[in-house]
Amino acid sequence: MNAGVGKYVERPDNQALAQPLALSNATLYLFPVEADVRRLQVVCDRFLNRPSFGVCDYRVYSSRVVFTLARFGVTRAESPPDAQRGFFSVAAAGVWIPALSTRPTGPSPLTNRPVVFPYYSFFDEGHVVVTGREVWGIPSELAHLEVPYDAASASVFRVSPVVIDRFGPRTLGRTEQLFQITKIPGTSRALFDEVWEDPLAAGAGLSDRLFGGPETAGPESSVRLDLSRSMSSGLTFALLKQFRDAERPEKACYQSGVEANATIRRFRRAGVLDGRFALNLKVADSHPMIEEMGLATSSFDDLVGLFVDMDAVMENGFELWRAP
Repeated sequence: MNAGVGKYVERPDNQALAQPLALSNATLYLFPVEADVRRLQVVCDRFLNRPSFGVCDYRVYSSRVVFTLARFGVTRAESPPDAQRGFFSVAAAGVWIPALSTRPTGPSPLTNRPVVFPYYSFFDEGHVVVTGREVWGIPSELAHLEVPYDAASASVFRVSPVVIDRFGPRTLGRTEQLFQITKIPGTSRALFDEVWEDPLAAGAGLSDRLFGGPETAGPESSVRLDLSRSMSSGLTFALLKQFRDAERPEKACYQSGVEANATIRRFRRAGVLDGRFALNLKVADSHPMIEEMGLATSSFDDLVGLFVDMDAVMENGFELWRAP
């Protein structure tokens, strides 16, 4: 692929950091929520498959999405000039759609590779919002986030981006709570339900709690995917990177498909959070999560929570296709 039209022009106050990004002292929280596979596939087709000129084919394999929240104690660019400029402490959140890439493309050109489409992504730090959008194509939003520092005492998670309740010319966008995940009173035993200190055991345990087993059937029933081994080393994000055209607002002046690996550099432990959790999700035109993904509201009141303590790195992206 073409590496670009020229050298990136740097600024002292540049917000788009030079990747890779090291994510140290990280705690990732995961809450699986039941959803409609058909609606999830519609989302993947719209943002990943149809724009790709036939290069990509991502297929949803799970009837669950994953609400994620994270704390990154140190977020640092690893390439000059930003590598020597400092670091950031960041909170993050999102909603991930698990899928399989049926085409041999990307940084690991194998068929039936597990990927994650981060359909919603929220960060509380501007550099990470801009870097996510401009470098990889993560659909990042700025938000106020409440994410626990310690998994042992995790009980309340809150995400508050700018929300538009009902689209209309007189509607003011406001910073409001979009969703909250809280521990259900009376379910705590004051200890983790389960803890894994081996990465392969953690991959198997997380896969079982997230998707119902360490393996899953691929788009064809004869395909079996070892999720536990895939998850033990990190994740691959599937993304649509695009910028709106300055002259024609209905057009993209740049559009490409990108995959990027988030690799675990140091695994410390993973486990099942103490207690059960409930999801409170606001209905808003700007974030129509229930409608778009077919979220099963009946599952909101009995969620299992998972966590991973680690150091990771968001690697350079791999461009799969670029619009002419």
